[in-house]
Amino acid sequence: MKLKYLLPFLFFLGIPRVSEAQFKAEANPNYLDVKSAYADISLRNPFGLENLVNTRGDIQLKYGNNALYLVRNGLLNHTYGGNIDLGLIEFYHNRSEQSDRDETREVQDSPIGKIITETTILDDSRSRDFGFALNYRNFFASYESATQENKIDGSTLITIGEDQDLVPFSSGFNSESTVYGIGFRNGFFKFIQNRHQNRGDGEEQPEERFNNYLINANYSFGGAERERVNLNVYYGEDISGFFNFNLFRNINLNLIYDRGEDDFTANLSTHNYSRLNHRDFERHLENGLRAVSRIYDSNLETTRRYLNDMFFTKPFSYDFSISLNEGEVTANLNLNLRNVLFHYSRESQAIGLRYKFMIGEYDFRQDEARFGVFFGRQRD
Repeated sequence: MKLKYLLPFLFFLGIPRVSEAQFKAEANPNYLDVKSAYADISLRNPFGLENLVNTRGDIQLKYGNNALYLVRNGLLNHTYGGNIDLGLIEFYHNRSEQSDRDETREVQDSPIGKIITETTILDDSRSRDFGFALNYRNFFASYESATQENKIDGSTLITIGEDQDLVPFSSGFNSESTVYGIGFRNGFFKFIQNRHQNRGDGEEQPEERFNNYLINANYSFGGAERERVNLNVYYGEDISGFFNFNLFRNINLNLIYDRGEDDFTANLSTHNYSRLNHRDFERHLENGLRAVSRIYDSNLETTRRYLNDMFFTKPFSYDFSISLNEGEVTANLNLNLRNVLFHYSRESQAIGLRYKFMIGEYDFRQDEARFGVFFGRQRD
């Protein structure tokens, strides 16, 4: 590793430590990951971090549950926004611009010669959403609005011998979703208003309007805290359910049924992943009833990012989520006795080492090593 890639860490070494705070910085020439109390940075570039044009990743400034973020997931693709959580009131706002280019080429033989068909499609999408919620004890009332404008421009070039014919085409749509919600400890009701209008070659089609709703009823019982068993039933277009059973200590069994997709999933996980799986499932159900899905949930994605990082697994402990149907596994193991850590998922299989404030890991899946620093105790 070149010396210049270690220079950022020299700055971090001079920062005073806070006993309860955690700070992690890990890097190699193509990767940088920083997690701290006030800022998170995750950047990746297969051509090296010097080449900013091809850099992907996200940057987030945060304070508690308040955050401002920017995600860059393509050359022209980005999402940005933030959320404010003051306890009694929460507010979020997101904007996203996505552009995808697709090119295909087909060659066919025919009695009149080779026919070459080349199609180019440029798909541009701009979305925004915002919402707020009022919270008081176990009661909440919320309002959300999301819009999306999509435009598709394309052309098909047909070549037969020396003759060419260019056929341009265009289409698109405008969509909008408005969600009114009210809830209490044992459930909620969300009313969803949707609008959708197609456009083709400059002509607007009649606007479609349709409404949906999502109802939740939940109940917990068993154990000293009466939360050994959690039952959640949802009704929108179909009945679905998320049932959580605490088998022992930190081990939960999730039984998940999605009637809309005729899918049943059994999941074995720790408490942290069980809560994340539940939040993901609830978001999936609501997005399926909206014409425009929620663009980004920074609190949810922050939870996922920290939970998937083995260095934030508390000492001599573990976190895992195993889909018993599909065999998909995400797991972290921290062997604090020898400062050895492991991470396993579809995207990454890595072993980590920690000695005092220095850390390092090798990812067998991605065939790369990373080095950095970690200050502060792992989470309890």
